[in-house]
Amino acid sequence: MVKGIQTIWLRSIRKALADKWNLLIGVGWLLFLIFILGFGIDSFVNLDDLGVSYTELLGPGIIALMVMGGALSIGNQLIEDKGGFIKELLVSPISRPSIFLGMIFGEMTINLTVTLVAIIFFLLFIKALSLVSLLLAIVLMLLIAFGFYGFGIVLSSFFKKAKSYQMINGIVMGAVMFLSGSFYPIGNLPLWFKWIVKVNPLTYGVDGLRAVLVGFSEFGLLVDVAVLAGFGVAMLALGSYLFSRGLKK
Repeated sequence: MVKGIQTIWLRSIRKALADKWNLLIGVGWLLFLIFILGFGIDSFVNLDDLGVSYTELLGPGIIALMVMGGALSIGNQLIEDKGGFIKELLVSPISRPSIFLGMIFGEMTINLTVTLVAIIFFLLFIKALSLVSLLLAIVLMLLIAFGFYGFGIVLSSFFKKAKSYQMINGIVMGAVMFLSGSFYPIGNLPLWFKWIVKVNPLTYGVDGLRAVLVGFSEFGLLVDVAVLAGFGVAMLALGSYLFSRGLKK
């Protein structure tokens, strides 16, 4: 099984390295969003009562969004590959769970590497770079990624065409993005809106990254980790089941 996972993982890495510009653009775009948007809003939004600047509040939110977006893209890849690469693998000795895990680990390695580079630049800028912060951020990004890779696979199992998945995925990403507290603190939101934000698993990814990167948290790191872990286990289990069932059709 390990050999099969490694084979699929290496294929994803080679595919990504063949387009190095895409990786560089990913890092650049992430930093552009954090600093340009952050500096602009910093000029008229004062968050001194929270002990952070708007750029510091926004940075972890954008990072969490990028991890989620990269994770959800696996659904599109699965739909496109079902008639090609994955179909060829089904006649090989590689098991279905190995295919499933190999694709997740491959995409996750690429996604998290790009995001980690951006985090290092962000922490250098706010003068808060430390090994502990980086290690904790990696753990949280893994939890976010596992959960949303699983969710992306669950979502893709209901579609046969990539275009249909892309349309629904765009709607889902928009809803999750704006209801996660990525762009604003949630402490002063109306109670009814606060509850909507609280049922969004990405909210806890954003809050956890803020806790370890800039020292600001609204739920507490243990709560964030517990919610993300529960979401990840549930989505990966359901995603694995639906993925295996889809390959049998």
